[in-house]
Order: sequence, then structure tokens, then C-alpha cells
Amino acid sequence: MVEIAIGGYLSVRFNCYNATGATANADSTPTWRIVAANSDTTIISGNCTSRSTGAYEVYTQIDASHFTAGGVYHLLVTATVGGVTDADVLVTAFKATTGDTFAKLDAIQSEIEELPRNVGGAIVTVTGGAAESELVLVQRRGDDATFSFTCLDSAGQPIDLTDANVTFTVKPQTAREDPDDSHAVIQKTANVIAPSEGRCEVTVSGADTEVCELYVEYDFDLQADAGVGKVRTLVVGTYQVLPDVTRASSDHIVSSSIPLTTEY
Repeated sequence: MVEIAIGGYLSVRFNCYNATGATANADSTPTWRIVAANSDTTIISGNCTSRSTGAYEVYTQIDASHFTAGGVYHLLVTATVGGVTDADVLVTAFKATTGDTFAKLDAIQSEIEELPRNVGGAIVTVTGGAAESELVLVQRRGDDATFSFTCLDSAGQPIDLTDANVTFTVKPQTAREDPDDSHAVIQKTANVIAPSEGRCEVTVSGADTEVCELYVEYDFDLQADAGVGKVRTLVVGTYQVLPDVTRASSDHIVSSSIPLTTEY
């Protein structure tokens, strides 16, 4: 998980897109807020800063008067594009720590795209630099989600997934030394949608989330197997299920599909 020293600064940039996938300015200035991981109470909030067409930034200090060392927090962004609002999109989770370095979001160093495709409208992209960092995938309990990945090598070139079987696996962190997948809580075969471009997607149903404990961080990876001796781990990170509010029925009227695209 991202760690930011008390007194340091959180810095995240993201892009908004319209329903056609083109970069577009939000209808009004997007807003952000930070909450504790187990709460919906706003700790601090503000307006995002426009950097260019459709590009915005969140920049704020993680100060001792609002944050506690050891606490885990979520950065949420709300944006409206073309009259469609995506509210409280989870951009990243971070842990406040003691220390005197101004740690930024070093773990968000791959491109992440959070796109509610079944709704349309505002799309949030978090951008960073190095490709060796872990991702944080978050899904609401009972909601369907599709996570989309674009896998790149260290030179920025697509990893060819032709004839590869790509598997998405979620396990408890206590099972890191397991010799097999017997303790996997979620395991899905990815749909390779553009093999030469390194693009694939994984759909996790709302029913799949019911086996996960709320707020608990699980390990996940995305692994490609193209035959004997050709196994490659494409992406690693943490997976977390957050609670939903409405539990009146087992079927949700609106399911939130939130694909993330990581260039790795």
C-alpha cells in the first residue's frame, strides 16, 4: 500500500473522458475528499486543479491535525462529464506514517483507468511513471466489476498475449507461501481482447465478492501462461471489497463495472 509520511504531500493527476473515450473537460470543477478506510466521514476535501484539457490534479498535505500515523485512508473523486456524474470514485488508498520524507504516491506508478462503462460519462485515469509498482483494486460488495489491463514491458511495448492463458487470482495474504491455488478466494480466466496490444479484461461478479471479508486487503496477480516455460506475471497488487449500502435484495438495479487499465 502507498505510504505517505505525516507532513508529506499527496499528489495525483487524472484525466476525464466523454462517453466516446475522448479527453474532455468536466462540466464543472471535479471535487475530491479523503475518508478513513472504514468510514464515509469526510476528513478534508477540496476542488481539483485543472492542468490541461480534461486533466486535473489533487494536491494536498497529509498533516498531523487531520491524519493519524498508521491510519488507512481513501481518496475519492467526483466528476461530471456530459451530464453524467461518477461520484466518489476511489482513486487510491494510502497509509499515513511517521517520518520526515515527503512521500508521494509512489505506488501509483502505472496507468490506472477507472471507467464505469455500463454507466458512461466521466472516466478517471491516474497516471504515474515506473512500472514496478503494485495496483490497488477495489470493488463494492455485491456489485459486478470488469477490470481491464493493458500490459506493457519495461520498454513500454505491449506484451504479446497471443495463445496465452491469462489467469486472475485473489488470495488471502496469509496464503503467500501456499504451493498451489487451493486457498484462492477468487480465480478467473481473463478475456484476452487484443493479444498483440497486451489487452485483457477480467470480470468479477457481485456474487464473487461475498466470500471476501470487508476492508481486508487480499493479494492478487495476473499471470500469463503461453506454454511450457513461458509463464509470466503481468500485474501484482492488492484487492479489497468495500461495503455497499442497499441490501434490500440480492440483485442490484445498477451494477458498477470499474475497469482499471495498468500499463506494465
